[in-house]
Amino acid sequence: MRKLLTLLFFLPFAALAAYAPPLEYGVATTVTFDLYNTDGTLDVDEVDSGTEVTLYCDEAAGATATNDFVDEGTFYSIALTAAEMQCARLVVSVGATDTNNIHIWTIGNASAQVDDDGGWYDAVPWNASWDAEVESEVTDALVADGLDHIVSAPATGTDVANDSLIAQMVADDATADWDTYDNTTDSLEALRNRGDAAWTTGSGTGLTAIASGTAQSATGTTLVLASGETFADDELIGSVVQITGGSTGVGQTQCIADNVGTTDTISFDVAWVTTPTGTITYEIAPSIGKDCPQTSADIVNEWESQSQADPTGFHVNVQEVSGTAQTANDNGADINAILVDTGTTLDGAIATVDGNVDAILVDTGTTLDSAIATVDTNVDAILVDTNELQADWANGGRLDLILDARASQASVDTIDGIVDAMLIDTSTTLDNAIAAVQTVVDLLEDGSILASGTCDSGTTTTCVDATLTQANDYWNGAAIVFTSGTIAGQTSCVYDFVAASDTLTFRARTAAVSTNTYILVESAVCEGVVSP
Repeated sequence: MRKLLTLLFFLPFAALAAYAPPLEYGVATTVTFDLYNTDGTLDVDEVDSGTEVTLYCDEAAGATATNDFVDEGTFYSIALTAAEMQCARLVVSVGATDTNNIHIWTIGNASAQVDDDGGWYDAVPWNASWDAEVESEVTDALVADGLDHIVSAPATGTDVANDSLIAQMVADDATADWDTYDNTTDSLEALRNRGDAAWTTGSGTGLTAIASGTAQSATGTTLVLASGETFADDELIGSVVQITGGSTGVGQTQCIADNVGTTDTISFDVAWVTTPTGTITYEIAPSIGKDCPQTSADIVNEWESQSQADPTGFHVNVQEVSGTAQTANDNGADINAILVDTGTTLDGAIATVDGNVDAILVDTGTTLDSAIATVDTNVDAILVDTNELQADWANGGRLDLILDARASQASVDTIDGIVDAMLIDTSTTLDNAIAAVQTVVDLLEDGSILASGTCDSGTTTTCVDATLTQANDYWNGAAIVFTSGTIAGQTSCVYDFVAASDTLTFRARTAAVSTNTYILVESAVCEGVVSP
């Protein structure tokens, strides 16, 4: 084969030189290519002799391709099987006088040159030197950007960049600087335990601490402030104290009910939930209101004192009346309107009801009395008639004589039994007998009676008669008509006769044969009848 220059075309890609773009691992495909003569002209008449194409899978020994290449007219193709495509790297070598190779890389599988994640080899060669180098470069980058100080000790002047998002989270400077951050006062834990200055001196609550310090001791309802406090007796009543530090009881707030300046002791109407212990720190702030009573008795007493001092100042604030929203000033007018309405509309309604009741009473004394009198007359008539009926029922009365003349129940039962027996006999024995007589009459008229007799015994399908002395099957095809008993009038076809037992066998009747009389007659219908 002449020297080849191979160009591969894989839709939608086109290969450059003798290298194909990646193909799917383990998926059968067809490779198309051109062959050129040594002078550069297109070669269109090559034929595969069966061993022209050799495949090299992952640098292993070559194997002849399963399929020959095919001359497609103006180009060539070769079909590679799914098994042949199970290689990371596949070389398709087309050989003759010269050998030309087509290089294929596969994708889409863990065993492919490019794996199913789209990356190259999963297991990249690695060593300790590479690891140390990567770690060094990363550390240098963290140090250069100051990010190392986020997870390690910050250093003044080399901390995170000023005005960065991290710096703005911890500093309130015009240009946020990490150096101004003090974790002992600015950390989340410090803010939680104590609260920062903006909370107590700024516009947060509007409250300024009266005093703070470390308490000398505490009981369930008292706290001894720091030695040297200069508050006069009762000066702190109504103020609020909060425990800001200690072993237990931290965060609790109490309203000061009394204070003694000489002993620095404040006391409360309600005991601590948890008595503070340890090194107890506190902060005292003024109460928002006039004072801060703690017990329910204090609240009731305050309400009573205020209501007695200014009764007009205490109003019930009804939020809504008849679906209409109310204000505090509306309520008095609404109540007055109700009082006016009660004195007019309600009184008028009561007067109307009273008039109706009077009319009912008048009507009761006229119409109702007349109706009651009519009912009383009717009742009297019913009583008279009832008395007459009671006389008729008496012994010897009209109704009693009629009942005495009636036949006894025993006589009626006897007559009923006789009638029932007659009805039964008429619908069974008499009807059957009439039917049997009619059948015999019809047969006599036809002159087709072959024999007659009386069964000695039998079943619903057999009759045994010792007077029958004919040969076997002699009576087969005849009709048997019963002329007595409960099956009188019934007819059946004889399909077997056994001479040895004098037995006629026929299709079943409604009752078993006993000593019934019968006749045997010719029958076109029964000829050829066999066992059912």
